[in-house]
Amino acid sequence: MLEARDKSVELSLVMETDPDAWEIKTVYYNSLKDQDDYISYEMAIGGYPARIVIFDGDWEGPLMDVYIDLMDARLEGNYGVSIKVRSSESLERVCSDDVLQIIESLTIVPAD
Repeated sequence: MLEARDKSVELSLVMETDPDAWEIKTVYYNSLKDQDDYISYEMAIGGYPARIVIFDGDWEGPLMDVYIDLMDARLEGNYGVSIKVRSSESLERVCSDDVLQIIESLTIVPAD
């Protein structure tokens, strides 16, 4: 499973993967009535399709909730994880480029 490590938002992926295998495919920004705003990315991580969803959290302070879901039927078990990412702005004020920088700052490292 993916797991968040401290506030540097370093990720550990318990499967073979290439740390350089991030490929941004598409970016969506959605403002849904009566729901949290969110930005959704479709990516490839280690050759597996993945979705990253960033929500504006309900907590105080410059934090966002990020859900990473590896979407491949060949994978068994739950490979999703929710983490919190520090941001200087609320999601409502963050443009796609800013969020892209957050995503690119995430590091996939071999699991311990």
